[in-house]
Formats: sequence, structure tokens, C-alpha cells
Amino acid sequence: MFDIIVENGISLATAILTLFVIVNPLGNIPLFVSLTNKMNENQRKNVFNTASIVAFVLLLIFAFTGQEVFSVFGISIYSFQISGGILLLIIAIRIIVSGRVLDLDDSPESVGVVPIAMPLLVGPGAITTTIFNVQTY
Repeated sequence: MFDIIVENGISLATAILTLFVIVNPLGNIPLFVSLTNKMNENQRKNVFNTASIVAFVLLLIFAFTGQEVFSVFGISIYSFQISGGILLLIIAIRIIVSGRVLDLDDSPESVGVVPIAMPLLVGPGAITTTIFNVQTY
């Protein structure tokens, strides 16, 4: 009995650590700071809270319904990863060309949803990892 608990604990820790590495919240701090540098502290908190809640809800949705959603639309995991990579490439090109990701008139809540929550925190890698972890464990 104790061996099963230890084995499940190790599997859970592995899944959480893998998802943490894929989401890379520490690596996204500079982008968060650059996107919110003209906002006051209250707006930054709103952006952070919005991004965290949206990212968590998206991961929950894909954990429970991700494979079914993909099969309904006929999307494979690999094509989803490719399209997500293209989306990240477009965002990167937009940052290089214009020096910013979004227009200045965007609200703090919309900055928290796109691009911070999706696709930076919950991108194709995080979604795919979540779906694989649910299927595996």
C-alpha cells in the first residue's frame, strides 16, 4: 500500500514539474514587465490575476476535454503544436518589427488574456503536456 502511494506521489510530482518547466513562469517575467511597464501597480495586479485565472481555467478545460475537442475538429496533437509554434513566431516577429506586442489602447484585462495567459503561459506545449499527463496518469 505504501509503495503505491509513493509511486503515485512521484508520478504527480513528475507531472507537475514537467508542466512547470513547459509553462516557464520565471522566463515570462521579463515579458510581463515589458508589457505592463506603463501600468500602475493596481493595473499590474489585475493583469497578473487575469492571466493566472485564465491560464488555470484553460489548463483545466484541456485536461478534461482536450482530446475530445481535438478529435471533434480532426486536429492532431502534432498539427496543434505546429500551429502554436507559428502563432508564437508571429508574436515574436511583431515584437521585433514594432517593438511591442499590442496596441497602447488595449485594456489591462485583455493584456492578461492575450498574449500573457494564452499563448505564453498556456501555449501548445503546456496544452499537449496536460493532455498527455491526463492520459498517462
